[in-house]
Amino acid sequence: MKTKILQTPPANTADTLADFSHRLSPLGGMDNVLALTDTVNMMANKAESILSMLSNAFAEDDEVVRPSDDVIFYSLKSISDELADIKAVVSAFHKETAKQRA
Repeated sequence: MKTKILQTPPANTADTLADFSHRLSPLGGMDNVLALTDTVNMMANKAESILSMLSNAFAEDDEVVRPSDDVIFYSLKSISDELADIKAVVSAFHKETAKQRA
């Protein structure tokens, strides 16, 4: 099963859709709980690592150069996007497994 959960909205042709499967678990597929768990863990780890780097930048002494507002904004945006991706992956997994049970 090829999952389309993180693709861009449909345009004129299917050829214009971006394939974001590289953001999913390297275990492959999204039709089993192990792959879903690995994908969510991987995404959560990415978000946590950004938070860790940001918090370390603010925990340093006053002589250390702090990240610019742009860096902070895009770091927080990355975390927000990662959380939206987690929701999309779990939702798509639920829909797919519900179809299989029906």
